[in-house]
Amino acid sequence: YSSRTEPTARCSSDNLTVRGKARGHGDAGVSDSDRRLVERFVNCGAQAAFTALVKRHRDRLRRLLFNGNRDDVDDAQQEVLVALYRDLHRFRHQSAFATFLHRFARNKAIDLLRRKERERRNVLAFASEPRAEVDPQEVAAAEHDQELALAAVMALPRLDRELVLMQESEGMSIGDI
Repeated sequence: YSSRTEPTARCSSDNLTVRGKARGHGDAGVSDSDRRLVERFVNCGAQAAFTALVKRHRDRLRRLLFNGNRDDVDDAQQEVLVALYRDLHRFRHQSAFATFLHRFARNKAIDLLRRKERERRNVLAFASEPRAEVDPQEVAAAEHDQELALAAVMALPRLDRELVLMQESEGMSIGDI
């Protein structure tokens, strides 16, 4: 079954506004409504259908992604929604949309955690590069500078941090980046 080649939804502006939030997995009305919204978005490009899906499921998504840090959950939610927008055509309606979204978001969150761990290791490797200083005061000053640099790099937004790491730890030039 491919929703891209076998459109089942009519492409009109009717019935795009859907009220209520997704409840349990057994709520057939929500599941059918989600199915129609997915089909309208995938087959017709109806942005309002995607927006309705996001509004309906955003609270559940935030609860799934929450790790104690609101900035992290905001970043994770944004990445999940961007990926969902790009990959929603892969949903095959073999389960409820809420189930698909849960698995999809969980997998994206795991990918994000892995990427953050790689970034952390790169920053630590950058900060712990051996130095040739022999004077204990210079060594202490250099270590302090490394700590400040690490803190500054980690405080950068994710994309800026990646650029700095690419330049410093991977030896890439600004032109290559």
